[in-house]
Amino acid sequence: MAKTKTYSLKEVRLVVGGKEITGSGDTDKVSLARAADMWATKVDATGNGTREKSNDMSGKITITIHQTNPDCAVLDTLFADAEEKPNPDFISISCTDLNGGDVHTATECTAEKRPDAGFGKAAKDRVFVFGTAELKMKFGGNN
Repeated sequence: MAKTKTYSLKEVRLVVGGKEITGSGDTDKVSLARAADMWATKVDATGNGTREKSNDMSGKITITIHQTNPDCAVLDTLFADAEEKPNPDFISISCTDLNGGDVHTATECTAEKRPDAGFGKAAKDRVFVFGTAELKMKFGGNN
């Protein structure tokens, strides 16, 4: 018999620089992605293969929230700090899904790209991008 699971974005905790970021964009709140595959396989002309383990644990964390969200100012302060200081502090980011067991963390993030500004008939999303040399990812499904 099939078992129905529950998911709610309200149960996803996103903490950036010690501050919980609330709300989301139209469809997404956060995406976390590694820059490289864990393994690669190379095959030579004779058909012999070699597998190569990547030590690249770097990644991008993309946070999307509405332009009216007060947390835009919180995130923008981190980007202003990165622009103004010659050697800005690292930013810690964690994303925990309380619906299941997902826990993703990066303790040394850099503010990489501020949102584009846009104004029109409807409120826009603001997309903040952070980079990190080590993105730890643990997937847990759903309870």
